[in-house]
Amino acid sequence: MKKWQFMLGILVLILAYTIGMADAIAQSEWQDAADEHAEQVADAVAQEDNPAWEKYAFELDYIDGSGALTFADIAREGKPFILFFWLSDCPLCHLQLPQVQQLQDTVDAEDIDLRIVAVNVDFGDKDALDFYTEKEMTFKLLHDSRARATDEAFHLNDLGCPLIYVFNEKGELVDYLTGYRAQLEKTVFNMLDITPANSARTAH
Repeated sequence: MKKWQFMLGILVLILAYTIGMADAIAQSEWQDAADEHAEQVADAVAQEDNPAWEKYAFELDYIDGSGALTFADIAREGKPFILFFWLSDCPLCHLQLPQVQQLQDTVDAEDIDLRIVAVNVDFGDKDALDFYTEKEMTFKLLHDSRARATDEAFHLNDLGCPLIYVFNEKGELVDYLTGYRAQLEKTVFNMLDITPANSARTAH
């Protein structure tokens, strides 16, 4: 074989390899761009308000004066959540509150995607704030004087307190719980198909 033919063969091989590598890189970059676009679309869909949320719409102040929260704010987080309604002069509510705190403790300890929001419906907020502070509760607490902003959607006057509404990650109602629940944590996790890493805790 002549030297120039040998060199030509080498050049052809180098060219083919270069073209192949360029195609591979281009394909990889295209796939990365496609994946990024898909994630952006998914995020946009997840953040889009569901018209069904209007049924439960409210805007309430945190009882500690740190700001306000709406139903849509909670639902937009894309995680399951519960709304716990209670009164300061309700004996069953006082029994249920430690169960709500236990649920919050488990969520925090095991990094579970579940938001817990309590709504006190006393006429004034002093008694609820004193109790909340004294017991060192860590779940978020809102105040709705006599349930003026929430009764129509959540039927507190009909269902009474304690009352818990359970929503899935899409902000859709799963079900509601009335009265005292001794095994609240287990009940809520079962309703949402959540299995804690330390599942023995749900037996409390």
